Amino acid sequence: MAQSPLPSLPASAATETFFGTAVVDPYRAMEDVKAKDVAAWMKAHSDRTRSLLAGYGTREPLLALIRKYDDAVQARVAQVTRVPGGRLFYEKRGVNDNQFKLYTRDPQGREKLLVDPEALAKAAGGKPFAINWYSPSPDGRRVAYGMSAAGSESASLRVVDTASGTQL
Repeated sequence: MAQSPLPSLPASAATETFFGTAVVDPYRAMEDVKAKDVAAWMKAHSDRTRSLLAGYGTREPLLALIRKYDDAVQARVAQVTRVPGGRLFYEKRGVNDNQFKLYTRDPQGREKLLVDPEALAKAAGGKPFAINWYSPSPDGRRVAYGMSAAGSESASLRVVDTASGTQL
C-alpha cells in the first residue's frame, strides 16, 4: 500500500545577529507547537511512525517486558555525586512520587531527605516544582540546587545545609 506524502516542514526561517554574526534558524516555526501547520506536521509524522512500527508486531510484547521490569523497582536513583569523605548526594523518586527528591547519605549509610519538591508544591497550592540541577560544596556541608516551577526550565538558585536541612 502506497503511503501518502508527508507534509513539508513549515517554512519561516528567522535570522538573528549575535555579536555581528547572522545566524539563520530554519526551524523557528517548529517552536510554535500550537500553530496549525506545525501541529499537522507533527501529527502526520507521528501517525506515519506509529503505522510503520505497528507493522513489525513487536511493540506490544517489548512494551510489556519493559513495564514488567520498570514496575519491579522500588525507586529510581539518578545524578549520584560523591564528595571527599564518602558522603553521597543523589536524586531519588519512589514509585509513588511525582518528582525526584534530593537526598544525602553519610558514609555509615544513613539516608537523609534534603529537598522535597512535592512538599513545596503542597505549600504552594498544588503548583508543581522540580529540581533542575544540584551541586554540593566540596566538603558536603551545603548543596546549591535549582528549583523550577510549573514545568519551567528557569530555575531559582537555592542552598540547603546538609546537617540541619535548613534552607539558607
